[in-house]
Amino acid sequence: MRILVAGANGLAGSAVLRALLDAFPEAEARAQFRGDRGQFVRDPRVAWVRADLTDRTACRSVAEGCDAAVLAAAETGGSTMGTARRTRHLSANAVLDTWLFEALAEAGARRVVYVSTASVYQPFDGAMTEEGLDRNRPPDPSVAGAALAKRHGEALCGFWHEAAGMETVIARPTSLYGPGDAFDPQRSTVVAALIRKAVDRQDPFEIRGDPDVRRDILFADDFGRGVVTMLRRTDIVHDTFNLGAGETVTVGEIGHWACAAAGHRPADIRHGTPGGVASARAVDIGKATRVLDWRPRVSARDGIARTVDWWKENGESWPK
Repeated sequence: MRILVAGANGLAGSAVLRALLDAFPEAEARAQFRGDRGQFVRDPRVAWVRADLTDRTACRSVAEGCDAAVLAAAETGGSTMGTARRTRHLSANAVLDTWLFEALAEAGARRVVYVSTASVYQPFDGAMTEEGLDRNRPPDPSVAGAALAKRHGEALCGFWHEAAGMETVIARPTSLYGPGDAFDPQRSTVVAALIRKAVDRQDPFEIRGDPDVRRDILFADDFGRGVVTMLRRTDIVHDTFNLGAGETVTVGEIGHWACAAAGHRPADIRHGTPGGVASARAVDIGKATRVLDWRPRVSARDGIARTVDWWKENGESWPK
C-alpha cells in the first residue's frame, strides 16, 4: 500500500508520518513537501517529493499510484499571521484542497483522512461536539481565512464521498504543539512563543493578552496517533472526529510550565494587550474516545517540558 502524506514536513504531517510508519510497517509513504524548513523523517520506506499543491498538475503527479492519503498540507500561522494574511490562508488552502481531492479521485485513492481544524467552529462557550458546527455562523474573525478554507475542505470530503465513493474521515484538532513547531515570533502559536521566551530567559516575561484565557492544546504525537487510527478504521467510511486534550489550561499555566522546564525564574511577569486570538477552542473528544478508542497520552505539562528540551537542543539550528 502506498500512502500519500501531504505536508509531511510540517508539525502535523511529520507526526502523522512517524505514527504511520509505526502502524503500517509494510506500507510505502509518499511524503509531499514544498519548502526546505521542517522535519524530514528519514526512513527507506519514505519517498520525499517536492511539489506546490496549488498547482493542479503537481497534485496529479503526487497522487498518482496512491491507495490512501492524509491531507495535512496547509498555509498556517499563529494568531498574528492569521489576522494579517487572512486572504492568503483562504485562497491557498481552498485551492490546494480542491486540486488534491480531484487528483486523488482520478488516481483511484480509496481512503482519505483530511486534517481540518477546531477553528472551523463558530465562537462558543464550553466544549464543542462535532455536531455543534453551525455553518450559517462565521468562525472567529482572527482565524477566519483558514477556518473558512477548512470548512470548504470538509465540504469536499462530503462531495467526493458521494460522487466517487471515496472514504473520507475528517480530523478536527485543537492547537498543536511539540518538537518541530514553528518558533518564529511572527508564525508561532502561544505555546511555542512562550517556550521561546522562557528558553531565552526573557525578563520581563511577557504573556500576550489575558493569562486566564483557557486553551485546549494537543501534543503533536498524540494527534499523529489519532489520525493513523482514523486511517486504519476502514469500517468508518465518512465521519468527523474532534482531537483535543480533553481538558483546558490557561495561558498563564503554559507560561509557568515553560519557565519551570527551562529553569527560568523571571523577576517580572507582564501581561500584554490582547492579540486578537479566539475566545475559546476547546472541543469534546468523547466521540473519538468511544468510537476510535483514542485519547491523548501526553499531559500539557509533560508535553511542554519535552518541547522545551527539544528547543534548547535545536533552537540555534532550527530554521522554522
